[in-house]
Amino acid sequence: MKFPVIDYIDLFTKTKRQLRSAILIILSFVALFTTYECESETEPLPPEPEPAPAPGHLKISVTYPEPIIINGSLEGFQQVPGEEAAVILYQNKDARCLGYKDAAVGFAMDGDTVVLPKYRMWTNGDGEVFIENVEAGEYYLTIFTIQVHKYTEKYIEIPVGDTLELKKDFTPDVKFYEDLEPWDYEIPAD
Repeated sequence: MKFPVIDYIDLFTKTKRQLRSAILIILSFVALFTTYECESETEPLPPEPEPAPAPGHLKISVTYPEPIIINGSLEGFQQVPGEEAAVILYQNKDARCLGYKDAAVGFAMDGDTVVLPKYRMWTNGDGEVFIENVEAGEYYLTIFTIQVHKYTEKYIEIPVGDTLELKKDFTPDVKFYEDLEPWDYEIPAD
């Protein structure tokens, strides 16, 4: 009696190929469903943030009245640069200085809240201050000149990317401390 000859090597090779094909099919389905679930759970990317607006700049020129005295009598006044004028800029436009003392120490009040300045600077020998890189917006500005012990206040709006020029000539009257007008000009510089 003859037994059938089984080619075990051929059988093993065929089984191995079928097994490999089955594993590849299973892995393809796993990869397909895993990819599908990942895509459904993934949040869309947030939009790119808009670039911040270009900061503005503020140029302030300050003069004060110097008396002209001829033969011992007052003949008038001439405006000269306020060499030591304090320029205080508050980001809170609702801030209010309560007088010379508050302006001098550099804080203001918004109701019962103390508001600290964003910038506090002194004029140079030409009575000018240039404040760079100020975010666009509305501000409260206080200027105090030591020579005549007067201060002024103004709400200003700093434009985006422009230089805002302000000129303040303090008045020569005898009032002490407050000098709210006139502001001579307020223009974006060319």
